[in-house]
Amino acid sequence: MFRPAYIQPAKGIKSRTPLYNVLYAITKPFYFLLKHSDRYVTNTGYFAKAMLLAASYGYEKNILENTDINRIVRLYQGNKSDHPGAGA
Repeated sequence: MFRPAYIQPAKGIKSRTPLYNVLYAITKPFYFLLKHSDRYVTNTGYFAKAMLLAASYGYEKNILENTDINRIVRLYQGNKSDHPGAGA
C-alpha cells in the first residue's frame, strides 16, 4: 500500500479535481522549501516508478510512505535522480 504525503504534479499534469488544482496553485510558491524533504514530498514521476518497481521486485515493507517511495526509485536507478530532494 502506498501512503504518500504530498505529491508534486510534474510536467503540466492537472488533477481532475478542481479543488486540488487550486491547492497546488496556492502551495506552488512554497514548493522550493518542501522539495528538499524526502519525508514529506515526492513527485508524480517517482510515485509511478515506485509503484512499478514495488510490483515487479517487491519491497521490504508492505506500506510505503514518502521516504520509501523515494528510496525504492533511487535504489533501482543507482542513485541517479531527477527528484529535487535527492540526496538531501
